[in-house]
Amino acid sequence: MRRFLARRSSRIRRGQALVELALVLLILLAILIAGIDAIQVAMTNYSVGQAVRAAAHRGAITGGNIQDARQAAIDVLNAGMTTTADKATITITCTPPSGLSGCPRYSAFTVHIAYSDSVWAPDPLGIFRHFTATASSTRTTEADQQGGDSAGSPQPPSEPPPTQPTPISSPPCNPGVICLPPVTIQGQPAGAPQGLPGSSTLLPGAQP
Repeated sequence: MRRFLARRSSRIRRGQALVELALVLLILLAILIAGIDAIQVAMTNYSVGQAVRAAAHRGAITGGNIQDARQAAIDVLNAGMTTTADKATITITCTPPSGLSGCPRYSAFTVHIAYSDSVWAPDPLGIFRHFTATASSTRTTEADQQGGDSAGSPQPPSEPPPTQPTPISSPPCNPGVICLPPVTIQGQPAGAPQGLPGSSTLLPGAQP
């Protein structure tokens, strides 16, 4: 009888250990799945944020060029580890200043991206299988589109034309007078007339 009870108790302990092991493995599996999905969502959010910032910057420096901005967002999404451009919805708007039309300088250039995808490791219960990452960025356009100034856009101040230096001509010599370059002595300024007080102009061979 004792042997029978001992065998039965050992079988119960082994079954309890298997149940506990299964529960622990399920918990570890759930943590692993949640960690993988969290990494995917975090990296996707980062790539989408980078895409909207790159697109808004490209649109701002190109004067609101929507095609260039969209291509910049597509390039960033395709370069991401967890993103591709075909799963993203890119919306680009340009709001001009009051009283203007089109997308002139100083307009609000906004890029919005909504990215939808399936998780890498869906949970067995099917609660978390899809997610959506969204981001927006707004920049002010720094130039008019296609390099021209739109009607009504502020014009930069015009610069005055450069001044040309005025040539200075030396006075002509009178007939019968020998013209020599003046020599400054004792602080007399160059170009002082010959024979005036305070100047000493010497001729070759003359005695002071």
